[in-house]
Amino acid sequence: MTAKVTIIGAGFSGLTLAHYLLEQGAQVELHERSGRCGGLLSSPGSGHGFYETAANALMASRRAKALFDSLGLERLEPLKASRKRFIWRGRPRRWPLGPGESLGFISRLLWKMAVDRKSFHPRPGETLAEWGQRNLTPATRHYLLETVLQGIYGAQVADLSASLVLGRFFVKGRERVLGQIAPRQGMQGLISALEQSLKQRGAAFHFHSEGQRLPLADSSPAVLCLKASEAAARLSQDDPESSRLLRQVRMHDKTAVTVFYDSFPKASRRYNGFGTLVPPGREAELPLGVLMNSFIFAGRDQAYNENWIFSARGQQRLLGLDEAGQRESILKAREEIFGERLPIAEIKLTHWAPALPIYDLALERVLGQLKPKPGIHLHGNWLGLLGLSGILDRSAWLAQELAHA
Repeated sequence: MTAKVTIIGAGFSGLTLAHYLLEQGAQVELHERSGRCGGLLSSPGSGHGFYETAANALMASRRAKALFDSLGLERLEPLKASRKRFIWRGRPRRWPLGPGESLGFISRLLWKMAVDRKSFHPRPGETLAEWGQRNLTPATRHYLLETVLQGIYGAQVADLSASLVLGRFFVKGRERVLGQIAPRQGMQGLISALEQSLKQRGAAFHFHSEGQRLPLADSSPAVLCLKASEAAARLSQDDPESSRLLRQVRMHDKTAVTVFYDSFPKASRRYNGFGTLVPPGREAELPLGVLMNSFIFAGRDQAYNENWIFSARGQQRLLGLDEAGQRESILKAREEIFGERLPIAEIKLTHWAPALPIYDLALERVLGQLKPKPGIHLHGNWLGLLGLSGILDRSAWLAQELAHA
């Protein structure tokens, strides 16, 4: 069993890996360049309640629930209303296809299932746009595939790898997860509980650390829980080939936008649900989607608030405006989407550059070729598992691999 593991980076991936390594009996040291844990995740306060600087929940997998229980964290379950999802087509709709389009979708689906089921499997080197062209009708591609996935991945389907995005749905025996869970105190509550638990169990933390320069693979395994670009820079001397490959991973910026309002919406009660996604084509004026936070988890909000998701173009436009311009832009977009102008109390923007990997064909090729040198391991949201629950699964798997190496 591995006696000691060095983790470079104390974001969500590093903290959860340390959690599972300690369960395996390993010794753990975490080196963090900044003065805090959590990476992109935090829940600062405002005059109207806290807001999230990145993700606001985890998928409610068995592993995620067990993590909350082991940390003694209260699990907030989503409200029943959050089961409703909307797609905007002139107004928010539970089902955006018309009668004829729905019939075409069902006919195509039944024919594929009966005659050509294997075509649903994504092919290596195939984009999501190409996969959709093979399997879906035009209306289904536009209002379902393109709309949903650009909202999740922040990129157009022409830029996304079908294997990376859809491959996990074809894994036999995978856990089917519905719903989300979140800490009552926000995601900072989860980060703080992890940090406290790790310290109590003997993990050593080094903040403002030059862990980036620690010698790798000298006597104990090292795990780089870093962005791909940071891992590439760190490995330039120790593992030049891995560094070369990692430099090909493309990233995009992320602006987390939380809008607090002075009153509770009347129109939005008709669309009382998780949120509304907007089809591509209006990225400059409209968001990719609006998440209705106050309709998802009960008991967390002091004031009604929403998260707005923007494309790269939308982010650049919003960041280029002054505060008054930002308010007017959101008021105008909200009126077009929901038919209601709602007085804004406060807008909180958090910009990360870069933040998230682009799950494109370049990343697919990199992951197919990447083989770090012995003793060097990689972990993060660019390794085929976008989302906190995916990172959590990889943390548990990697901890077992390291502990029994």
